[in-house]
Amino acid sequence: MAEPTEEGNLMNDAFAHWLEQNAEWISDFRQLRKKFIITRSISGLIALVSSISLAYLICRSKNGLSTTFHRLLIGLAVSNIIYSFAWSIFSVSVPQEMRYLIWGARGNQGTCDAQAFVIHVGALAGVSYNCSLCVYYLCVLKYSKVQKLIFKVEICSHVVSIGYPLLFGIVGLATKAFNPFGSICWVTAHNPPHCRLSDSQNGQLPDGFSIPCGRGEKVARAMLLLFNIPINFIGPAVIIFTMTVMYYYVLAIEKKTEKYHTNTILQLGSKRTEIEDNVPDNCWKCIILSCVKKTKNIFHKKQTSARSNSRRVLHRAFMYSAAYFLSYSFLLVGQYMTEADVHVPNAIWFLSTVFSPLQGFFNFLIYFHPKVLVVKNDRRSNLSWSQSIARAFFERERKTQSTGRSYGYKSAQHVNSPTKEDEKREDSDEGAEISPSPHNTNLPPTLASNNIAIANPQNTADVEDQNISEEFMNEGGV
Repeated sequence: MAEPTEEGNLMNDAFAHWLEQNAEWISDFRQLRKKFIITRSISGLIALVSSISLAYLICRSKNGLSTTFHRLLIGLAVSNIIYSFAWSIFSVSVPQEMRYLIWGARGNQGTCDAQAFVIHVGALAGVSYNCSLCVYYLCVLKYSKVQKLIFKVEICSHVVSIGYPLLFGIVGLATKAFNPFGSICWVTAHNPPHCRLSDSQNGQLPDGFSIPCGRGEKVARAMLLLFNIPINFIGPAVIIFTMTVMYYYVLAIEKKTEKYHTNTILQLGSKRTEIEDNVPDNCWKCIILSCVKKTKNIFHKKQTSARSNSRRVLHRAFMYSAAYFLSYSFLLVGQYMTEADVHVPNAIWFLSTVFSPLQGFFNFLIYFHPKVLVVKNDRRSNLSWSQSIARAFFERERKTQSTGRSYGYKSAQHVNSPTKEDEKREDSDEGAEISPSPHNTNLPPTLASNNIAIANPQNTADVEDQNISEEFMNEGGV
């Protein structure tokens, strides 16, 4: 039997000699890993608090869990809570026999299995719910009247998002595919330095250690492939495809609506009543020029709004895609390089430790940012950014009785209904959008009605689709 080392484990002579020769390198490596572990845990704690905050906002929102969107989003938040928690516990779950390399290792094989199970289940559930939200909003945008389809999408989303990650985790536990991988536990074969330096064969225990060498080697690569395919290929493909389809669909709706307004003006503008025939030509030209000028202003506003709506969808798609890629890209690059026996730069590992846990934080920002803007842009209150953030987070969103749409935020003790002054103010604002300008009261009847039709095209089927796209964008994105 060999003499015990400072770590309290009985080593064989070859490994003890290796520790003695590489003491300086091991010390530097432990210090570097310590920095990575602390950085990763801080990111995990930030993501954990953000995901809990997201779940809090969803549960106390005006719709709660009564909508499909919120039920899918709460699933994403819960999966992010699970995933970020596993990253926030430092390295206490790593088996303590790895203390000669890993700072803070205090666990055993059981804690290692638990951490790896939670990490993989949370990651797979997160990417699945991300894809589910994209598919759901695509159905809402293009097939909003088919409620059965949306219901089926939700059921399938929950089944896949919960079933596949749990099945993967159970199989990983059963096949012993979860083992220490640096300062975390991951899908990998157990082949640390003390196994490579000792005389132990795969499946045997080196002296003073409790985990067999080569544990999980037969299934590690297959399990890693089953994990990487959804994370690295299916997830990004679904997100990019659905977001692209939604963007072009909204763009087509806006072009169709603009075309309708143009045709309406051409049709109505070519008709003249008997009263208009009696108007002198000079006066008629002045009226036409005035009406055309006001019509161009209306079209300019509507075209600007249409472009703005399309850009909002495009920006939303970009933000969710960027959040997803930022969360996983560095980790997967480092993992692939390791599997290919290529040296991984420390910068790759450091970036992976920073961004891997932060998907919950990014999702919270994407969901919360529009709500803060609603409060900040409220003309009835002049709030600073800090006040707007606090009000959007702690006060409940409410609806107006007239429109049923999101109107603003009010504290919990005053949530029941908007005041009469608020309703009058909103009615006046809405009236300003659809009523003709007071300067046009002397226009001929056809042109006056034409002006109203331009500002309030409420009788077309296209407007229903436009309202759906507006609800999509106002809801907070995917």
